[in-house]
Amino acid sequence: MHILKNSAGSLCAGDGFLCLTEALTEQSFYFFGRDEFTVQIERDGVAAVYPSSALRLCGVTETDGAFMMDYKGDGFEARLEYRDGGDCFSKTVTVKQSRPGKVLRICLENRELSAAPFRGGEGQPVFAVSGGACLWAGTEFPACYNGVIKNNVDFTQAPFEETETVGSLPVVYGVAPGDPSTAFYAYVKRRAIKNEPLRVYCDWSLHCEGAPGAPELTEKLTLDNIKELCAFEKKAGIRFDYYLMDAYWFETGVPYTAFKKRTFPDGAGRVVEALKQAGMKFGLWFDINCINAALPDVDDLRSGVGAALCLGCRRTAELFYEGVAKQIDDCDIDMIKLDFAYFECPNPAHGHSTHPHEYKERSVRYFLDAISRLKKKKPGLKVLAYNGFTTSLEWICAVKPLSGFAVSPYWSSLLDYVYCGDPRPSDSAFCGFSDSVAHYSDCMTANHVDSCFPLTNTDDHGTMVGVTDTIYGQGRSTFRRALLSNMMRGTMKLHFYGDVRLLDDGDAEYFGYIDRLFEDISRNFGFRLAGGDPRLDQPYGYEAFRPGEGYFMLCAPCDRPADVTVKLPGPCRIDTLIDNGRIVNETGEAYGTYTAHLDEAGYVLLHYRVEPCDRGYICTPLCPGDEASFPTEGFDNVRLNFTLDGKPYRVPDALPPDVTATIDGEPAVSLPAGVWSGKSWLYIETKGKKELRVKNGGDVTYELRLRRIK
Repeated sequence: MHILKNSAGSLCAGDGFLCLTEALTEQSFYFFGRDEFTVQIERDGVAAVYPSSALRLCGVTETDGAFMMDYKGDGFEARLEYRDGGDCFSKTVTVKQSRPGKVLRICLENRELSAAPFRGGEGQPVFAVSGGACLWAGTEFPACYNGVIKNNVDFTQAPFEETETVGSLPVVYGVAPGDPSTAFYAYVKRRAIKNEPLRVYCDWSLHCEGAPGAPELTEKLTLDNIKELCAFEKKAGIRFDYYLMDAYWFETGVPYTAFKKRTFPDGAGRVVEALKQAGMKFGLWFDINCINAALPDVDDLRSGVGAALCLGCRRTAELFYEGVAKQIDDCDIDMIKLDFAYFECPNPAHGHSTHPHEYKERSVRYFLDAISRLKKKKPGLKVLAYNGFTTSLEWICAVKPLSGFAVSPYWSSLLDYVYCGDPRPSDSAFCGFSDSVAHYSDCMTANHVDSCFPLTNTDDHGTMVGVTDTIYGQGRSTFRRALLSNMMRGTMKLHFYGDVRLLDDGDAEYFGYIDRLFEDISRNFGFRLAGGDPRLDQPYGYEAFRPGEGYFMLCAPCDRPADVTVKLPGPCRIDTLIDNGRIVNETGEAYGTYTAHLDEAGYVLLHYRVEPCDRGYICTPLCPGDEASFPTEGFDNVRLNFTLDGKPYRVPDALPPDVTATIDGEPAVSLPAGVWSGKSWLYIETKGKKELRVKNGGDVTYELRLRRIK
């Protein structure tokens, strides 16, 4: 047996044995089965499966924080490595062939688990719970399928390249006390890309390609819009960090390497210069499968999924890389919005597997390789991953019950943001259409949270203003609620789309107010959902929190007024900051809970701060002969009681025998006197008085508890 230990627990493994033990509860999770792994290799058209139990174990090497087990098989060697990850453990297999062949699959785990496994799926962890501890495990890759079959798990990876040496992705095992979703979410957040607060402007819904009468994206429209944005920034007291140009800037027939000649006759040079003068970084939209580029001579790359080219072919990934790299060189872009991603390709002519999970895994590998190269080319490049990065396109189309989970949490360590869906009316009926559109993004955000995807890496679409079809011709009607939600969801990104000319002076003031809150909240607070589930038409909201204070945005459901109650950390001052889009300044107090009374589709923003209060007791022993004095100036009354051996001491006049209490030298009186059943407390009025004295003239020690109240 070989053991690895870290702060989370320990891993004990041998040939065909694996046990994970959580440190605090000392609860263990066992994987039962002889085979540590299996390898499938194709030679001469025949695919042979080699379980580790059929291979010869040649030796074990131990190093600090890892151990390796070396095996020999028919024309290949395999190294199994377990490694300490600090708060988890990992397992990999590397295959080196001495005879020609193609590694088709490596299965790193296919054993029975001692506690019933659950969850799993594409890019999802497998969970188990036992004795107050939890386990998560699986291949940490967005497109790998971590399967659960009864009490067994299946962590298979494929397909691989036809190379002499093939290494697997790591399978990771983690243990923690408590709930697996909570523990795993914290684990994912530690590994997610850390986003700084961003302000992003996007021109989608300022223009809309192909819609009758809608403005077209042109150089003139863009330059005029930059001037309008600069004027609005000055009026609102804000500054956009990025200007993101959406679709239809590009010339067809090339892979996004040139701007459309008809609408940008001199390329993007004047736009780039105007943005530099405005102090905004430039971002561009790309379709990673080259669907809209209308490339010639690419029939051999067709995936069979619409017009998408197959990303499982390196040439397609190279075309995508070429387009972005060219715009980095020509326009110095700092942000890319990636849309209409199709990682699927069932085309058998491409030489890759036609198994749905396997061809998607290959496509994602090639895509991420291109992203890695682009980020090396342009350090700091921000990647916004839009339609196509959920586990299926259904997750961004409607709020309806779906099996599985919307998005892989593992994307958060690879891409800056993953989208939860274009604005749509939700499947909940509201009196106001715009209220339903705003509600939709709340439902989509809840899907991401269910998937253990960090809020700080969720692209919630943001705020859209415009008269185009993309915003249903609503103008500014969703602006105030959407902007507040955009801040309070904790996405670290205020993202505004569309036509800033539709916003009035009051909107500019509102934008500036939200922007100032956003800077403080994003940098200094954590985020979580509050209340109920918007997908179930329950009252719901968001909380930004840190020790001693926080913010709540609370929202009513669709079809009725609602009282939304939230928990507070103690006695708090409550400031109502925004009420249905109006900036207000109303102050109150609450202890333990607070209830907001909201009309249908209503919403508020509250700030709470824990404040000192006179709820604590002064506790002291009162020994024989002791005389204790307590200042009472500024307090209206004192509550005083005595205990003996920890139990309330009850006598008719509340004062134990031979104990006296005086206020400024006068006997303290707590009415009514002479209570026949006895009482254990005194309520003494002290307004205008300076000192309470209590003296023990007897021979028994009491515990005195005193509370002063203003």
